[in-house]
Amino acid sequence: MNVVMKKIFINIFSAGLMLLSVASASALNLPVKDVHGKLVYYYTTVKGDKLGTLAEKIGVSRSQLVEYNPQVADGVIPGTVITFPVTFDAKVLKGYYVTEYSVGNNESIYGVANLFKVPMDRLIEFNPGATTGIKGMTLTIPLYKAEDKASAVDTHEVAPKQQKAIPAGCFPYLVKVGDTLERIALENGMTPEAIRQVNPDTDFMHLQVGEMIYVPINQSLEPSEKRIGKFSAVPSPAPVQEELPVYDVDAEKSVEECVQEETANTSPAYPFGEPGEVMIQQSDIVQQQPLSVAVMLPFMLDNPGESRTGALYTEFYRGFMMGLEEMSHAGTPVTVSAYDTQGSDSTVSALLTLPELKNVNLIIAPDNQQHLKMMAERAQENDNSYLLNIFAVKDDSYLTNPSVIQANIPHPAMYRKAVESFIEQYADRVPVFISRVGGSGEKIEFTDSLKSRLNSLGREYKEVNFKNFLGRDNLEDLNPDSLSYVFVPGSGSRQEFTKFAPALKNLRNASMNHNNVVLYGYPEYIMFRGDNLDLLHQLNTTIYSRYLSLPDFPEVKTMAARYRSLYGEEMEEAVPMQALIGYDTAKFVITSLRNNEGSFSDSSMDYDGVQMGYSLEEVTDGGLVNENLYLIEYRPGGTLSKTRL
Repeated sequence: MNVVMKKIFINIFSAGLMLLSVASASALNLPVKDVHGKLVYYYTTVKGDKLGTLAEKIGVSRSQLVEYNPQVADGVIPGTVITFPVTFDAKVLKGYYVTEYSVGNNESIYGVANLFKVPMDRLIEFNPGATTGIKGMTLTIPLYKAEDKASAVDTHEVAPKQQKAIPAGCFPYLVKVGDTLERIALENGMTPEAIRQVNPDTDFMHLQVGEMIYVPINQSLEPSEKRIGKFSAVPSPAPVQEELPVYDVDAEKSVEECVQEETANTSPAYPFGEPGEVMIQQSDIVQQQPLSVAVMLPFMLDNPGESRTGALYTEFYRGFMMGLEEMSHAGTPVTVSAYDTQGSDSTVSALLTLPELKNVNLIIAPDNQQHLKMMAERAQENDNSYLLNIFAVKDDSYLTNPSVIQANIPHPAMYRKAVESFIEQYADRVPVFISRVGGSGEKIEFTDSLKSRLNSLGREYKEVNFKNFLGRDNLEDLNPDSLSYVFVPGSGSRQEFTKFAPALKNLRNASMNHNNVVLYGYPEYIMFRGDNLDLLHQLNTTIYSRYLSLPDFPEVKTMAARYRSLYGEEMEEAVPMQALIGYDTAKFVITSLRNNEGSFSDSSMDYDGVQMGYSLEEVTDGGLVNENLYLIEYRPGGTLSKTRL
């Protein structure tokens, strides 16, 4: 039997589930699965299995079979799941309990590492010859440190709670951490009611880890004797107890940089997911050459819930899955594979040797500059292959690599578009630039660009400098009763905002025409809550931003409710919201790939999403860059609106 690497395959030609095989392993000649955080060999009994013949078939004694599976002591009932710890036949080598694994056809070192949840570096350490290929090899698998074996071999706690015949047309499913009825249904491409019908005695409000339920096999699937096993979507991170932080990517921070402000680096991760593929047969749709997307991110799944970086990327992928589900009903087949890079150079290097990545249409890369570079070079080597850079805001490889798509509008282009919209929107107002002496003034590049453009047009503007807090005396030369003003601060920080906004509010309230005092601001203002948010509305503020991370937008509320229903927890209130980036990105890339037969172009698609949009422009001698930018308008009375530039 062939090993299927632990990655997730989604074919959005449809929405059903087709299950892939897991390889037989070691002397027990059984497939391996993760149950309650432990690796076990498992076997589902069939009609005709007897205690003696079953022990012989598996390769154990009758006493060993009963010792680890007491449910078969009084007879073997068809459909009973029996398990053995992976360390069952292990020996000690270099301080680890190890077992042997005979490599099948079409297997990779990454796939074997994923199957046994062994870090790539450790597997290569025990099998140095594996770096040149593993076909036909028998690998030494380091399972656990020797002192950890006691806890590793205890499998009695994961013995299924139900031992009865599997209902016709179903397969057994062991409940894992974070599972809900809705999530299990989503993962397996069916409705919750369909699962309820075959599990009438199950209390789905109180599912327990290790509990066995039955899941109907989608009857529209093409049958295959090789397709056994279970599909698992990205696991839920452990709940976060503290107040969730707000990250600001618009302020030139990558995901990784934002996370590093909150936590120290975590250890390398283990591989991600269990085998699975979503597919359906639709006779009324003409079969076309399938397209492919590889999501290569550090999900860090060895410590789910402990890695902030992994949690953010996991949320992105969850949102991506939500977008895929909406795109799964018609169109050219698109296979999406997710890989955990583990934040490791060697893992990324090994992944990029996989045969299926040679012809992949699109790679979604992390913000790690080295890993992004490696993936971009691989994309450039392949025909009709692209790399989508969503997370590395400052990366400029799109300028020279024709295969790179930069998903974030670069700062020079962002400032240019914002300046031109400012000139048009405030043609009848006098701009007033305000800055605190000794303040951060980090927006000087934008304010200088705006002043330069105003000078070129012969437009009047004023400058106000103040110490500590902006006061009425700093504004005494302004007359909002006869002139209308737009105030432009030199900083987008919350701290600086609190030093000038109250004075502008007082000036506005004291004027006969309140609308003669308005504020123009920056992406960081999206993070404001409470009194500061109220001030934005009172000052009739307009800001520019790549993202629309606004919880009060109806579309965002709808997505938040859907996410909560699917995953049992809230989207993290960050700027931007990673789940919404994933959702919008899935909608864009799938449509664009389909419209362009597997490629992208500057006219591939104009997409305006829930949180972000895509409007690609070609770069001379380079790739493609997204020039989408929004104006977000905070109006008195608490209303919000957006304009797409």
